[in-house]
Amino acid sequence: MPTAPPTRQTVADVLAFLGLGARPDPPRWPPDAFAAAVLLLQRSGAYRLAVDRWPPGSLAGWVSVIEDVGRRWRAASTDDAAPLPQEVLGWWRTLAASQGLGVDSLAQDRPAVEACLQLLAAADEASAGVGVLDPENPPDEFGQRAMGLLAADRDASTLCIEIEPSRALVLPKMHTPQVGMSIRSLSHHLAYCDAGDVCPRWDVAPKPLGARSLNLLVLPWPLEVVPRQFRESPGRLENMSQETFRFFTCEMPEAVGVERVRVLLENAERLVGRVDAIVFPELALRPDDCVRLAKSLQRVVIGGEGAPADPATRGAGSNAAVVAVPLGRDALATRQQKHHRWRLDERQIGQYGLGSQLHPEHAWWEYIELGARQIRFWCLDSWLAFCVLICEDLARQDPVAPVVRAIGPNLVITLVMDGPQLAGRWTARYATVLAEDPGASVLSLTSAGMVRLARVPGRAPSRAVALWKDGRGGAPREIDLEEGAEGIVLCLTRRMTTEWSADGRSDEEATGQLLLNGVHQVYPARAPRAEARQ
Repeated sequence: MPTAPPTRQTVADVLAFLGLGARPDPPRWPPDAFAAAVLLLQRSGAYRLAVDRWPPGSLAGWVSVIEDVGRRWRAASTDDAAPLPQEVLGWWRTLAASQGLGVDSLAQDRPAVEACLQLLAAADEASAGVGVLDPENPPDEFGQRAMGLLAADRDASTLCIEIEPSRALVLPKMHTPQVGMSIRSLSHHLAYCDAGDVCPRWDVAPKPLGARSLNLLVLPWPLEVVPRQFRESPGRLENMSQETFRFFTCEMPEAVGVERVRVLLENAERLVGRVDAIVFPELALRPDDCVRLAKSLQRVVIGGEGAPADPATRGAGSNAAVVAVPLGRDALATRQQKHHRWRLDERQIGQYGLGSQLHPEHAWWEYIELGARQIRFWCLDSWLAFCVLICEDLARQDPVAPVVRAIGPNLVITLVMDGPQLAGRWTARYATVLAEDPGASVLSLTSAGMVRLARVPGRAPSRAVALWKDGRGGAPREIDLEEGAEGIVLCLTRRMTTEWSADGRSDEEATGQLLLNGVHQVYPARAPRAEARQ
């Protein structure tokens, strides 16, 4: 029996999917209306019209109106007795009148497209400063409610009230892309994310950093890695041919000693003053090391923690990025699992000299848990938010890259277990992509032990344990660990820049960009040698 052909998706279908259908008036809460406008513009492709005969009237006049509407909408959003701005009501009713229109035809309905674009812009203006702590401006009622929504105990953070998180997510935004044209080009303060297999979480430090710079003590540990630390591991999966694929695990070094780190921290602060955070590479630490160090040293600690697979139970190992933020005598900590297993092939086995442990005729998969996928964004100040990726998570576009691009963190820290961080290798290639769009600064960090272990045919040995790329342009910068040093301080300075949305709105120099302006070697001796490279 023939089945009925599928029906066209309409504007009403999209609004119903979000839980906003069949209503004459718009949502009171701006992020809910923002999600509706974005989803309609994105699915129809009509967002491109923001650069075609836009805006209605003069640019200066339109921007002034949108800013005023945004301020009034923000005030009304937390007062159920207050009327919504007439402009917002009018735009929504124009959209409601087009509910029978097919989404694929929305771009031909100029009044409906203009209503969507203006709802998006006004909701974005209404949400300025959302999700961040400004030491000079305590949050108003709107900001407090937004913070409560972001901190709610659920799998993914969202600023929406009426839209269920399994349907769509709206989060704070730090960068607006200044190249290309996408739906992300239209907002400064709000980021739309499709609900999917990766859950973004927005975390806020207990108190803002309160500085115009960021000093990172990077410890590229372990300083020695030997082939014996890699070994075959029995796995539980039966869907992989054992003739072709095998599993491996990596034994972790001993737990990092607090006093050893304390000496380097003190020496680093003799060089640069305040150190804001300590960063370790992938698999440099054992479980709970980050919390232990953060509590003892009263610094933010970012690092790769892991445990090897258990041959007795055939249980998988763990590989996670942990961020621990001190809070009095305790510490707030978030744990984000690696999303992709490392696959060692014949070339890499030869490069790292692992043939005595892992036979090169097989492809070896890292035997780690692949749990629920999540990415954490930490806000440290009104101008600064960062996220952490683990190795392959930088190179594989799915599932985290769309979320990173949507939110546009100022800093992306990539923890790797890799060879030298050279400007011609894969980390530089993918860092450049994020530096251009959305404009993030990207730091990748590996261990000195892996750098020493690596032997790349045709290349002299390198000491590059880290790589820096920012949106200012130019080649990525290689960062060496000098002989005898055990750490490096990176001095990152803030440059406030103006970004423009594609509809012609300026953020008035509100975007913070991190630039690398100092590299200092840190030695374990009590009297370190001071040397900076600009």
